[in-house]
Amino acid sequence: MGSLTRRLAESIVSLEYKKIPTAAVETVKRGFIDCIGVMFAGRDEPVVKLLLNENLYSEKKEARILFDRSMTSSPDAALLNATAGHALDYDDVAIDGHPSVVLVPAILAEGERLRASGAELIAAYVAGYEVWGELASRDEDKYHAKGWHPSGVFGAVAAAAAGARLAKLDAGRTAHAIAAAASMS
Repeated sequence: MGSLTRRLAESIVSLEYKKIPTAAVETVKRGFIDCIGVMFAGRDEPVVKLLLNENLYSEKKEARILFDRSMTSSPDAALLNATAGHALDYDDVAIDGHPSVVLVPAILAEGERLRASGAELIAAYVAGYEVWGELASRDEDKYHAKGWHPSGVFGAVAAAAAGARLAKLDAGRTAHAIAAAASMS
């Protein structure tokens, strides 16, 4: 129970939408709107076209590629949407990184696959954001100054936290999801 991973997992599992402050819900909504806007702005960038040319259109029709109207697997939709969202580097900045462009594409893709409600999407964002913030707060030095990109380091763990929240995993499985993501970030 004492490990950071376990404490984070327990906080994710216990998070309730109805207890999220109204101001936080409004901030999350702005994060979604901003991220979707930059996805559309970045949709014609070469890196996005490169991924589209790699035939990421899976036979699985789980989630939308927002700027394309096509459907593909949830992981591929998240990758394509996140790439479009970050291609121009216009995405939001907080906690020394770009949380929305990591969280929103993953949440939208998994949320669509799982048929999650809007409230569940918002709670998942809060879960991911809180995990990102907790991890970032544990280091006195800025990650950028040390040559690391916080979006890549913390983003994987935050997205796993958001996905675990959407999937309604118990604390043990949530801890495993966080740990697996941390080992790959």
